Amino acid sequence: MSAFAPFKALVHQRCGLHLEGLAEARLFRAVASLQASTGLTDTTQLLRKISRDPVLFDQFVSQLTVNETYFFANLTLWTGWSTPIYRNA
Repeated sequence: MSAFAPFKALVHQRCGLHLEGLAEARLFRAVASLQASTGLTDTTQLLRKISRDPVLFDQFVSQLTVNETYFFANLTLWTGWSTPIYRNA
């Protein structure tokens, strides 16, 4: 079992996210970021901490997901996405 499997299981249990394939790279980066910010290099201790700290868990999950609301917060990007690119000939 990978050291990251418990993190995958926790995220799946709480959020329903599957972190397989390409999403694994984001998981590795998110765990490394948490280790740096908390000073916990032991993954078992880190898992225990994010399991008990809802704010830290939310920060962790936000690193695993794409923040689509960014498009709505940035009017210039939203306008670009909402403008049709094909015109009737």
